[in-house]
Amino acid sequence: DPVEPQTVLQSFEVSVDATTRTSVTYSVTPALTDKEYVAVVMAAADVNLADEDAVLAQAVAQIKDDAAHSGQTFDERMQKIAVKGAIAKKEATGLALDTDYILVVFGVDPANAWENTTFPAVKEFSTLGVDMLDCSFDVTADVYMNSVNFDVVPSDKNVQWHLLAVMKSMYDSYTSPDGDYKWTKAAFYQAYTENEIQQYASSGMTEQEILDAMFFKGDQSLKAKGLNTQTEYIYLVGGFEIDGSNMYLVTDVAEGTFVTEDAAMSD
Repeated sequence: DPVEPQTVLQSFEVSVDATTRTSVTYSVTPALTDKEYVAVVMAAADVNLADEDAVLAQAVAQIKDDAAHSGQTFDERMQKIAVKGAIAKKEATGLALDTDYILVVFGVDPANAWENTTFPAVKEFSTLGVDMLDCSFDVTADVYMNSVNFDVVPSDKNVQWHLLAVMKSMYDSYTSPDGDYKWTKAAFYQAYTENEIQQYASSGMTEQEILDAMFFKGDQSLKAKGLNTQTEYIYLVGGFEIDGSNMYLVTDVAEGTFVTEDAAMSD
C-alpha cells in the first residue's frame, strides 16, 4: 500500500515530447538527481486521477503485472526501471492507437522495499488515431466442392485490402456476446490478420513477401482450396493503412458466408 510520502523533498518536471499512434516520447527532470524514481505509462481509463493514493497503487500494480509477464520478481523489475537523474526523450512503445494515457512519475526507496517517497507527478496525453476511409467491398464467393473462388471489387482501387475466410463456428466463439472474448468483428479481423502475418514471419518470409502474399489493391480473383467439407465459413474483407511494420484497419469490414460441399472422390 502507498505510504505517506514526502520523506524526500523531491519534485519532477515532466513533459511529453511527441506521440504517435502507438508510442510516446517523454522527458523527466527531477529536482534531486541522486534519488531513485520510476516513470510508468498507464491507460487513463484505469485510474482515478483525483485520488493520488489510487494513482500510486495502480502504478505499483502495473509494475507488478509487467514483472509477472516478464518472469521477474517485483524487486528485479524495480531494479531495472528505477533511475536517477534526468530522462531525456525516452520512448515507450506498444500503446493502443487513439487512446488516453497518463505518465506517472514518483520517487522510490530501494532500501525500503521500493516504497514511494513522493507524491506522483502526472502528465496526461493521447495517442494518435487513424483517418477512416470510405471504401466498400463487393465480394462474390463461388463454391466448388471444398474450394471457393472469391471475386473482390473494392470501391476505392487504391486501398490495400486483405481477405480471410475462417470457420463460422470459430468466428462465433470469439465474437459471441455470451462467449469468453466478446470481440467485435473488426477486433477479430485485425487480430486474425496479425496472427497470419506472424505465422508467415516465423516461416522465414520477409516483410515484403508477406505484404505481397496477403494484401492486394483493386479488383482481384482469389481462390481458397482444401477447406473442410460441408462446413459453414465466414469471409471478412477490410482495408489497411500499412506504415512500416505497423498496420491499421481504416475501413469497415465486409462479411459474408458460404458452405462447402463434399470433396471430389479420388480414383
